[in-house]
Order: sequence, then structure tokens, then C-alpha cells
Amino acid sequence: MDLPTQIRAGLQNQGLPLPSLTWIKSALPNRNPLPPLPALTATVRARFLAADLKTPTLFDSPRPSFPSNLGDPGVKEIRLASDIPVQVLDIENLSKSKWEQAEELEAIARGEQTRGREIIRLPTGNEEDEYAGDSQPTQSTANGVERSGHQGRGGPSASTNAAPKSSTHRVVLQESEKRFC
Repeated sequence: MDLPTQIRAGLQNQGLPLPSLTWIKSALPNRNPLPPLPALTATVRARFLAADLKTPTLFDSPRPSFPSNLGDPGVKEIRLASDIPVQVLDIENLSKSKWEQAEELEAIARGEQTRGREIIRLPTGNEEDEYAGDSQPTQSTANGVERSGHQGRGGPSASTNAAPKSSTHRVVLQESEKRFC
């Protein structure tokens, strides 16, 4: 068995979709002597997972893709005959406006979302020693200073960029031929 076939078998054992032998040959490192087979398989796997699904030689023909009537609103259910590899291009929070999302990204870029080395202890419901005299949870910081109350430096104890449980998100996927929302 030649080297690309062995690597392809190793990728199949890992549960990955099978790339074409042509693509595997192009993904092999240009070193002589070649590293051992497990290292080569790991290298090809990393390059495969980072590859663009629209690369023409990535898969053998026919390329796995969604049915053409997937976007038809009249179709309630479609059963897929096989696994279809997709890439997640974007995850959008539809509960926030685009402006709020842009402001949040700018705040992260300025470092305003960073909490530093602060450790925040939240009540678990069965530990009474976590509450200070004002019945608020106590926050401990890395330097040993304890503060009472829900807020320490910079705002609420929960991460401000975390989406609430009731948020609606849209996932944008791309397969080998099309892009879906």
C-alpha cells in the first residue's frame, strides 16, 4: 500500500471525510526523508481541516453536497444519504443589532472585556460561607482581596459578551459547492 493510501485509511479511521489521493499527495511535506506515518497523518489531517472546501481537488467526484431543493420553503424534511462536510463561516447573534455587535468587538479590541486575574465565586445554593454580611456573594481576587456584592471592577460578574440563553443565532455554513444560512 502506498503512502497516500495509508494516510487516507488513517483519516478514515478517525471518522473524517475522505480527501482525494491527489490532494493528499499535494498536502504531504516536501522533506526527505519523510517523517513517520503517524506524523504524516497528523500533518495531512491538520491541513485537511484547515482547507477550503471549495478546493477542486479536495474530494473525489462526485463531491458530497446538500440536495438542490434544500432552500425550498415547501420542503419540510430531507433525509441525507451520507455525511456532508461543512465549514462554519459565521455565527451571528440575531438578538443584538449590528451596531451593538460592532461596539462589542471594538471594546474587546481595546481590552475592555478583559477581567484580568480576578476569580469570581458564585453561590452554588448549598454553601452559606460564600455570602458576606449583605447577603451578596463574595468575590475573591488573585491577590487575596475579597469584595462583597455582585459587581467588582468593571461591571457584572458574568461575562458581558456572553449571550443570554434566549438569544437567537444564525449559523452560516459552507459546503463544497454552496453557502447556506
